[in-house]
Amino acid sequence: KFIADPYVYHVLERNDDIKNYDEIEVADYLRNTKNDLIEDDDFVNLKYDKYIKILASQLNHIHNRNYKLAYWKKSLSMAFIRYITAFYNTFKICETYFNPETHICNILSKDSYFTPKDFEEHRVCFQNSDFGQEQIFSIYLNLFFSEKFSQLEMNYFGENAKKLTWSKKIRNYKIFEIAKNVYYRIKYGSSASKLEIGILGSYFSDENIKLLANKSKNKIGLLNFPEFNSLPSRELNQKDRKYLSQFEADFDRFDKFFFASLEYCMPMVFVEHYDYVEFKLQKKIEGYPKLKFVTCENWISNTYNSIALGLMQQKGIKHINNEHNCYFHPFAGSFVHHVIDMSDVYATLGWGDNSYPQIVMSGSLFPFEVNKSNDKKCKILFVAGALGVRSAHFSGAWGYCEENVPKSIKFNKSFFENLQNSTLGEILYRGYPVDRIRHLQLY
Repeated sequence: KFIADPYVYHVLERNDDIKNYDEIEVADYLRNTKNDLIEDDDFVNLKYDKYIKILASQLNHIHNRNYKLAYWKKSLSMAFIRYITAFYNTFKICETYFNPETHICNILSKDSYFTPKDFEEHRVCFQNSDFGQEQIFSIYLNLFFSEKFSQLEMNYFGENAKKLTWSKKIRNYKIFEIAKNVYYRIKYGSSASKLEIGILGSYFSDENIKLLANKSKNKIGLLNFPEFNSLPSRELNQKDRKYLSQFEADFDRFDKFFFASLEYCMPMVFVEHYDYVEFKLQKKIEGYPKLKFVTCENWISNTYNSIALGLMQQKGIKHINNEHNCYFHPFAGSFVHHVIDMSDVYATLGWGDNSYPQIVMSGSLFPFEVNKSNDKKCKILFVAGALGVRSAHFSGAWGYCEENVPKSIKFNKSFFENLQNSTLGEILYRGYPVDRIRHLQLY
């Protein structure tokens, strides 16, 4: 048996299935140095610059729009870069290790392929599930070695397969939106017709939101945008998807592979559901006639907020991007330049860079402090990261994921083994919050 992804060996080992095989050869990780990381990040950036221009033109064509490149960049957001990253990661493994003359395997049938409704489902499937990796691998083999391997029928039982809870179902009704407006008005004093600065997907504390509303005489407040928990249909528009996935004359192997994937993996919100989503968002934006600015930090991982911001920016409403609660910029493979370029104002957590006029040195309105009177029982707090199977980006900021997982485990074991028992007794171990990582695939 040959295992191209070391994570698979880990699963066999964890499940005590190693004994079922006489001999196993495990490939090494393809990124082992800082230069390896930077090289892959540069490759993704190069492809992003090429693909975003092509897709902007194609999406304008299928939706009969004439939107500028900046709009489609904002709408596709950082999720599109994660899409390229995930598929290049698997493509590189295949190109390096797969030999059709010596390797035997089964692949998914095209009827089994999963098409996500948005980039949130896309990330869960293709970066955080075994099925997603099987689908990427199958697209690769179907493109370059069609008819050579046996095909299997399978269903994806991921986040999309879960039934909507009653709380999510009720959020789709107009009455919920109206009730939410009334709630915001009572709690914060905000009125949609008077707001000049809106807060959308920024994780400000309740206390700070009230403070902003009061000091601005209710010109600053929360925006109430629709939630798209359920969309019209899962039926695909084959004609539009064929158009999106067509090859250009200068395409190399990865270009062809990536664009072939668009036929099945491009989120439905940008193809089948686009007109519906844009109409709903445009109507909502019209309900804020005085809006001049909107703060939003979660757009980098929220498809619908990304589209909403793109539509608002087209109307001259400025996006103040308050930096998410993490420092990404110091690391090799930093993607922050993309985020800054898509923002009108980038309010950092205190750092500055004169090469970007959008940057404003700021702080955070997140409720970091937890006021508790409990006595401290331990002198040392050890905060652990989530050991992810795959990195969302080729960045040192994910230094605890993928190829770095074995190093993280080795460090943790060595660290604790070399502490005296008296010291161990003073340590409080805090793992990554479970409710924050349910959608992630972990070691």
